[in-house]
Amino acid sequence: MKRPLIIAYDSRTGNTEWFAKQLGFPTMPVTSFEGEVNADIFLVTHTFGKGNVPENTHAFLNRYAGNTIGTCVSGDTRWGALFALAGDKIRLEYEIPLIRKIDIRGYPEDVRSVKEWIQTWLKMQDIENKEWGR
Repeated sequence: MKRPLIIAYDSRTGNTEWFAKQLGFPTMPVTSFEGEVNADIFLVTHTFGKGNVPENTHAFLNRYAGNTIGTCVSGDTRWGALFALAGDKIRLEYEIPLIRKIDIRGYPEDVRSVKEWIQTWLKMQDIENKEWGR
């Protein structure tokens, strides 16, 4: 059975919320999730301080990492090697694919790229469900 997809976002300044809403799927702040979630989740978050994962994102992933299919992380390229470092940390700690790092709120190409990845992921789920008779 196909599960719905929700774009979860953790936004301190509004940039990741804006980006999440460009993806064309229902969105919800990470702080609004409660209880069991019967949905696949794509996470859009940001880097805090010197490459840290925001506390709200950690709390969300500690509970919903198993539902999270991928992540996109915002940062500021002026931070050099620390740019969107939270994405690498999430990938390593939670084993969630890092799909894209975006500068501030991202550019049209970032939105297109993430949308394409999500669409491909959804198509692969349809194929898998058909092969397994779900």
